[in-house]
Amino acid sequence: METVVISKPFIFDGEAVLLSRLFEAGLECFHLRKPEESEENIRTFLEGIPPEHRKKIVIHNHLKLFKDYQLGGVHISGIHRDGLVEALKDSLPGLLSTSVHTLAELKALDGIYRYVFFSPVFKSISKKDYGPSGDLDDVVSYIRDKDNICPVYALGGVSAKNIFKVGELGFSGAALCGAVWASDDPVSEFCKIRDLCH
Repeated sequence: METVVISKPFIFDGEAVLLSRLFEAGLECFHLRKPEESEENIRTFLEGIPPEHRKKIVIHNHLKLFKDYQLGGVHISGIHRDGLVEALKDSLPGLLSTSVHTLAELKALDGIYRYVFFSPVFKSISKKDYGPSGDLDDVVSYIRDKDNICPVYALGGVSAKNIFKVGELGFSGAALCGAVWASDDPVSEFCKIRDLCH
């Protein structure tokens, strides 16, 4: 089962160094999602990441930085999905991902995505009062038919305590956010969860 890490929504002191440590510990895919940060701040952040690790970064905002820094992919949010995919169709990156929150959204996706996040699967660690909806059982039934869809990664409340459940439900991967960043040692927490996935 694949594991990816999603950034905190804001840049914090020492984040680039910590991210480099995560890459050195084996992180293969990091989602850079900082919707409130300026393009200039994101550029400064990316400059702090060794070039050999930048191909492991999937960017969510300021998408033109994908080419400027030779990043690994682009994530298209649900609210921008239709317009951005159409605008990018002639220059889509090799790794394109998106997020959905309902079975209807999942069924409506076309086949251009390498993987998709479905959330929330569990009660969120980082977002107050954000937890699973009644749609989860139907989503689980749908994704178990692997011929239907690209890989679906569980997002929302995923931690070492429930990572086995993610696999049991039929998800192809897990997206980690709160479990890593709320930990006293994000690198160790990531490694623990990744090792449980294997």
